[in-house]
Parts: sequence; structure tokens; C-alpha cells
Amino acid sequence: MAALLKDASTRRLLVSKSFKFFAPYELKQEFEKYREELLKKSKLNEFAFDFTTEFLLKKIELINLNKYPEAEQKANEIMKEIGPKDAPFLAVGIALNLVGIWSEDTHFTKQTYLAVYSNKELYQIYASYQNKPD
Repeated sequence: MAALLKDASTRRLLVSKSFKFFAPYELKQEFEKYREELLKKSKLNEFAFDFTTEFLLKKIELINLNKYPEAEQKANEIMKEIGPKDAPFLAVGIALNLVGIWSEDTHFTKQTYLAVYSNKELYQIYASYQNKPD
């Protein structure tokens, strides 16, 4: 959601071709749930907000976790004491056997199942790709 609020490193990472991003399908519902709050914080008009939201969501492959009940159960167990509302994001990583998750939520670092990359860390990786000769 940070990518929606301002045009900064988070948005640049999300739209880069250096990475592929995945999220639980519920992310789309989160955008709708917090639409009014995000609209106000972003300072975008409704057209720009809707356009930016759709553009950003096209950069993320939304995963239906109903197809991965084992991953969802494992993530729920891991995140039970850490942050149960964020278990679906970990479940996507488990289901797709990803190397890590991208989050600024420090509580994710309390789990050790997947690596957690901050904006700064991911941006450093992104920058290293940009500086490599073809």
C-alpha cells in the first residue's frame, strides 16, 4: 500500500522488471477496505487513485490460497503469536517456495521460515542489477 501513497522507492521496486511479486488475493480486498483512508492519505483525486491502484495491482500476481491449504496452515501456525493477520503473505511465500518476502513490518523477522527483505535491502539488490553491464 506504500506504493500507492507516494511515488518513491517502494513504487519503483514494484514496477521494476527486476523482480516478480506475489500476494494473497485478499490484497485486492484490502485496497477496497481501506480505500477512503488511502485516497485521503495519497492526496490523489479519485481517477488518479483508481488508475494507480489498478496499475500497481497488475504488477502483483494475486494467489488464491484455497489452492494451497497446507501452506496456509503452516503460515497460520508460524504467525499465530507473531501477527496472524499477516499469515496469508507468508503462506504465499511457502506455497510458491519463494526465497523471501518483502516487508517493512518488523514482526515478520520474528519468523525464520523465509527471509525478510526490507525496502532498503531490496532496493540495494535492485540497484546492483541496474549497474550490471548487459
